[in-house]
Amino acid sequence: RQDYDQRSATYKSIINRVANNYPDVQILDLSDVLCDENLCYAKLNGKFVYQDGDHLSVDGSKLVGKYFFSKFSEDR
Repeated sequence: RQDYDQRSATYKSIINRVANNYPDVQILDLSDVLCDENLCYAKLNGKFVYQDGDHLSVDGSKLVGKYFFSKFSEDR
């Protein structure tokens, strides 16, 4: 998890600065679904979520898609 947080720190900082100018924009953090407080997982629910070091697999995309849908559905 520490490696993920370090690698994404600059990106998250930029995204959060931009989002401050657009209050209607929602920021979804994939670490909420792919990580816990200690680790980020390559495999969840018995399925690989990455096809390589940075790209989601089909199963990972489905998992993230469900997460997106649940978050966007909350506002409707």
